[in-house]
Amino acid sequence: MGNAVWGGVWLKEILTLARPKKQARHAAFAGLDEPAGKAKIKFIRSIPLEKAMGTTILAYEMNGEPLPAAHGFPLRALALGWVGANCVKWLSKIILLEQPFEGHYMDRVYRVFQKARIPKPAGS
Repeated sequence: MGNAVWGGVWLKEILTLARPKKQARHAAFAGLDEPAGKAKIKFIRSIPLEKAMGTTILAYEMNGEPLPAAHGFPLRALALGWVGANCVKWLSKIILLEQPFEGHYMDRVYRVFQKARIPKPAGS
């Protein structure tokens, strides 16, 4: 765990200039990192557009210095307050979608599955 002071621009400012279509509900982030495994699966994550237009920044500085390569140079999407898996490094593309992105890193990994809650019988 660590702390950093990030510098960048609010994603809202960029998306406002892009004028998203009314049906856009999610922002997907694609990184420049090498696709993983034999299947060459690209790392793409999406967040709700409401979050993208809220507390999400495109970071190009870390602790007053240019963003280091290990932390996502040249640009990193930071969904503040959300788990790091949503903070895509080496950002290459932002895609606006009607539905959450469907893919390996959205549907199979970095997911939290909760156990089913079985109600207790009355009187126990």
